[in-house]
Amino acid sequence: DYYFKSNYWSSEQYPSKVYPLHNGSGLFSADKIKFVKRLRNQPKKYDILMMSRLWSDSLDHNIQLFTALHKIDRPKFLFASSPSYRSSERTRAACDSITALGTPCTDKTLPFVDMWQAIAATKLVIIRLGKFYSVPWRLNEMLAIGAAIVFDCEPKVQLMYPLKRGQNYFCLDLTRDKQTGSATN
Repeated sequence: DYYFKSNYWSSEQYPSKVYPLHNGSGLFSADKIKFVKRLRNQPKKYDILMMSRLWSDSLDHNIQLFTALHKIDRPKFLFASSPSYRSSERTRAACDSITALGTPCTDKTLPFVDMWQAIAATKLVIIRLGKFYSVPWRLNEMLAIGAAIVFDCEPKVQLMYPLKRGQNYFCLDLTRDKQTGSATN
């Protein structure tokens, strides 16, 4: 028997039957893959991009990231969304803070085409790792189109293929708690 763990940390000890597995996007059809491949050589019009979903356990960290990125005087594409925008006072307050910076924050995600065109047109794509330092589902696709990935903190997850710092990604080296709390630096 084998057991595949999608949040496999190389620093942890697991039984020998446990193997790392990366969660990719189940939304990619053959046509969508062809579309994204065509974006590889798209001219860059943004220096920085960050799109992030706001979850209750990452609100403060997201506000910190969006605030810091807003201060950078370079062309950028910033976008926040929250599935719980309408149901949570705390999430609405976070969205209001982010919107006050000039960054759109909504309960909707960007349409597929708009999202991938923006990613392909950006030099540095900032990624906030998920809970337990998990990598986002769209990482494979971002690497496939040649995006320059910048993680907020060092990923702890070991994928089936090793990501090499300085080759596959860069890192802001922010310090976060294991549960996705705010950065302390």
